[in-house]
Amino acid sequence: MTRSSITPTVWDRLLIRLEVWVMSLMQWFIQSHVPHHMMEHGVCILGDDIAFGYGDRVIQAGHGVAGHLPGRLDRAKALHQEWCVYNRGRVGSKTTDWFPSSSTTAAASSKPPSLLDEMCSDPRVQASEIIYLFLGNNDQEDPNITAEDTVKAIQAVVRVLLELPWPVDTPQATHRAKRIIYVSTLPTAGDAMRWGPEGVQRNQERNTLLKTWLEGEQDKATGQSDVRIKPGPYIDLGNYEYDRADLYTSPFRTHLSRDGYVKVAKDFILLAEPDFVKCEFHVFTSSRGRT
Repeated sequence: MTRSSITPTVWDRLLIRLEVWVMSLMQWFIQSHVPHHMMEHGVCILGDDIAFGYGDRVIQAGHGVAGHLPGRLDRAKALHQEWCVYNRGRVGSKTTDWFPSSSTTAAASSKPPSLLDEMCSDPRVQASEIIYLFLGNNDQEDPNITAEDTVKAIQAVVRVLLELPWPVDTPQATHRAKRIIYVSTLPTAGDAMRWGPEGVQRNQERNTLLKTWLEGEQDKATGQSDVRIKPGPYIDLGNYEYDRADLYTSPFRTHLSRDGYVKVAKDFILLAEPDFVKCEFHVFTSSRGRT
């Protein structure tokens, strides 16, 4: 099987665009609510195809990690307040599309507003106390984007999100909760078929740099409560739990399947539940005059 056989036809591309348009339209209608009550919170899934949930075709039940999180949050016994989950993924986007235009680099300053600039003006993103970031999955398509470029762009995006102001007249603005960013590795199950040995090596390098950076952020913090940049589930093949055919669209494993997104959502809750609890506790104590 050659890599050219994986390339979609014109008809395939039209069907993909139609499917993405329908899924996007549904998510914007479903996720229109902005947290406005003291006991309401926001969590945003932000980034590329993986963040969007492409490959999960069960539209009626929501799609992607954002589609499978609400039910798990509702069933989490440690959580007692309301959580709004937002899907802000853009299919086909690369890290270069997200690089903040506020950057001082010449390349960034000459570009129009990036996807990150667009998302930062969204009150749902502004109101999210927890953001789960998936970026870099499409960088392989541009040979000019190196592994270092990918990670530097992700770091720049994270810096902007950490400093993003809360929307005015919201509980988050009043009580100044600290936003927490989770970052996942890049899925690599389909790299050998899609990109060959060189592509496999490039994405391995991206994930190695990502893991080194994320682990360094944990080491720099003076205490666990100070950690605001955290590793999400490692969804590359370095984690043996993600070396399963049923977790990907077949036969090329180009995207996660419904089962794959269900697993990522489950693993994310296992990792992040303590931070969800902290957000709820912060609001609870702040509303009673204690911090």
